[in-house]
Amino acid sequence: AIQIDYVYLSVSPERQLPRKLIIAQAILESAWGKSRFANEGNNLFGIRTFDKSQEHLLPITWDPNKWPGWGVKMYSSKCESVVDYLHILNNVHAFKELREARASGVNDALELANYLEKYASKPTYVELVKEIVKEAGL
Repeated sequence: AIQIDYVYLSVSPERQLPRKLIIAQAILESAWGKSRFANEGNNLFGIRTFDKSQEHLLPITWDPNKWPGWGVKMYSSKCESVVDYLHILNNVHAFKELREARASGVNDALELANYLEKYASKPTYVELVKEIVKEAGL
């Protein structure tokens, strides 16, 4: 949450998202901060890169000498991954409905989670995010 507060110093209020939503996604995507991608790559959100020249990690079971078409993006800090996550939700077409809901006054983490179905391929992703918001006491 401290990283979010720091990042929010330079993010206008209309581009912010509820901290509960951000933390829930970070928990889910980084296995409570324990994943290799979070620890070695400072990537709290499972953000991918499709640019082979960009620093990235591959799942440990994959051949590191073969480019599979994407890798998990590496960041210089966890704060940098929060900035990129906000950039994605604020700019990528897949999250247009989330932005529209927020602009219409929706600021509840559980409500905005409904617009995250395109964040991951897992069919139960939205429900998992909501479960974390509720169960983690966020």
